[in-house]
Amino acid sequence: MFTGTREVVPPTARSSRRRRSGIAVSTLALVLAALPLTGCATMNGGHTMRAWLEDQSAVDAVDVYCVSYMETGCGLTADVALVPDTNAADAAAVIDGALEKAMEDRHVTADYFSIELEWQYRSASLTHYGVIVYPRTTSDDELTEPVRARRIELIGIAIDLAQSGAESVTIGSNSLDVKRGKVDAVPTDLLATTSFSDNAATVSLNDRFTMNGWEVQIESTADNQPPLDAIDQVTAIPPAPGTERG
Repeated sequence: MFTGTREVVPPTARSSRRRRSGIAVSTLALVLAALPLTGCATMNGGHTMRAWLEDQSAVDAVDVYCVSYMETGCGLTADVALVPDTNAADAAAVIDGALEKAMEDRHVTADYFSIELEWQYRSASLTHYGVIVYPRTTSDDELTEPVRARRIELIGIAIDLAQSGAESVTIGSNSLDVKRGKVDAVPTDLLATTSFSDNAATVSLNDRFTMNGWEVQIESTADNQPPLDAIDQVTAIPPAPGTERG
C-alpha cells in the first residue's frame, strides 16, 4: 500500500492556478485567431503591395490588410493616404500602378486586391472609393483605356471642386458626391451642369449644400440639368417655424 505523502494544495492556490490556466488558454485563442489574418497578408502578397505603394512619391502612408473572402479565401485591401494637394494624374497613377502590380506580380496570390485613396486638397477632403482587381485572372476591366481616362477625369473634376471651396468630394468609378457646406447662391459649377467627356456620360452625380437654411441635395446624371430657377425660388422661401429644412 502506498504510504507516501500527497501535497495538499490550498483552495486559493488551486483557484489561482485555474485562473492562470484560463488566461493562458484565452491568450492562445487570441493568438490563433490572429494568425490566419497575419498569414494571409504576408503570404498572399500584402508585403509586396505595401512595399510598392510605399515607394511611390505621391503616397504619404499606407495600410495593407487581409479580409476574409468566401469563408476559406483571402482578399487584400490597401488604404492609402496621399501627399496633400496630389494632382489628378499622380493620384490616378497610384491606382493604375497598384492594380497592374497586383495583376502581374506572381507574389500576389490573394483572391482580390482593392485600393482606396484619401487625401487633402487645399481645405477639402478627397476620397476615391475602392477599386478591385482579381490577380491570376485575365480580367482587366479596371485597366482598360476608357476606364483609366474616366478615372483621371473624375479625380480632376473633384480637384476643381476642391479649388472652388468644396468641403469634401467622394469619387467612385462612376460617381461623384460633393458636399459644399453653406452657400449664398446656387453654385454655378453644379455637377449636373459640368461638361463631361463621353467616358463619363453615365456618371451618377450628387450635390449637397446649405442655402438660406435649407439643406439642398441634387441627384442627377451628367446629361440631366437641374432646374436652377426652381431651386432659387424654393430656397428663397423662409421655412415655417419648427419645420425641418431639407
